[in-house]
Amino acid sequence: MSDKSNKSGKACSPAPVTLDAPPPPPGQLAVMSTKQWPLTDGKELYLKYYFMDGSENKRKAVKDTIVTWSTFANVIFDQTQDKDTAEIRISFKGPGSWSAVGTDARLITNKDEPTMSFGWLADSSEPSAEDKGTILHEFGHALGMMHEHQSPARGESIHLKELAVYEYYRPLLNYNDRLVKTQIIDQYNKSDISNFSRLDLHSIMMQMVFRYFMPGHLNEEGIDIPVNTVLSDMDKAFITLNYPRKEPAPGGMSVKQALIIAGVSEQAAGTILGYVDKGQYTKAREEFAHYNNRVRELIKVNKSFLANVETSHAVQHGITDTISAVVKNPLFKHVVRIIVNRIFIQHSIPAVTSVPESAERHVMDTIGAMIMNPMFAQAISDINTEFRGVAPESKSSDSPTKN
Repeated sequence: MSDKSNKSGKACSPAPVTLDAPPPPPGQLAVMSTKQWPLTDGKELYLKYYFMDGSENKRKAVKDTIVTWSTFANVIFDQTQDKDTAEIRISFKGPGSWSAVGTDARLITNKDEPTMSFGWLADSSEPSAEDKGTILHEFGHALGMMHEHQSPARGESIHLKELAVYEYYRPLLNYNDRLVKTQIIDQYNKSDISNFSRLDLHSIMMQMVFRYFMPGHLNEEGIDIPVNTVLSDMDKAFITLNYPRKEPAPGGMSVKQALIIAGVSEQAAGTILGYVDKGQYTKAREEFAHYNNRVRELIKVNKSFLANVETSHAVQHGITDTISAVVKNPLFKHVVRIIVNRIFIQHSIPAVTSVPESAERHVMDTIGAMIMNPMFAQAISDINTEFRGVAPESKSSDSPTKN
């Protein structure tokens, strides 16, 4: 069998998929599902895994690689010889690589059936970067992560040319249009997602097919998306915040650093850190999910606002150079200063660093990007509330309501 034919069958899915099987339900395909494993406050999470078959080389490749996830997630993967007690049952015999998403593994009640398959792994004493990436990808699913390329945030970064996608992936997915749709095109239903960040094109959870997951000609932006074989910084931050611990493991990431990388606001970050310090890991995870969902709603508000701006109104009021007027506004300058400083902090860049590429086009692009920043969105929302004279939504109280 040629190398090309070996690769043509590669279609990762978060549940067993055969050519005759119905497509997985929407939302079960770096996006975190609602299928995360429950946490025990103040303690590590132990997930037992069982090898149903496979050579010593393949088993060792899995055991050595999954330690990476445990470096960042407060999870211990514990090999067991008892298939009946294992949350994850691994086989190497299938035609492809896939995994059940998080607690969906419990739905595979037949203990003689796997919850994860590594049909693509080479039987080698030195696993390739691609094989290690496949292992990390599937164990990402096992922890509750879903395909990053199907995130609802995808539309903000890349817009697929669906006809071109079908033409490209048909031969790679055995000419099965249903698989192309469910595995590549479809976006997750938000009701099945607990939290998700901005689209991370470097995430290990981007699909892996052939040389590129997605050549540039398959999306309107012309972006080549390469195969990712290691965890991105956002992957590390995301899993740290969903499976938190008080102190990072050696080589791991602190919750504080993860919050900075994820761009969480100071107020929300303080709340999350407070829960983690108390060992209240479930509340910390829930607060992170709540923050992410709130950010997405704010961005939607800003997109709607920008789509309905009528520039002629500015001209009527004597403002002929709208952008110049806006950028000179003290409030805008203040918001921009906060955003820029936070970006510098996230990337460990000294605040005195000069900013390259400051031509008019780059400035316009930067302003556009800043307008879509959640901090800017929050400022717009607060100002709009103030101008309308609407009091902020108050928290529930046990005090009786006066009629």
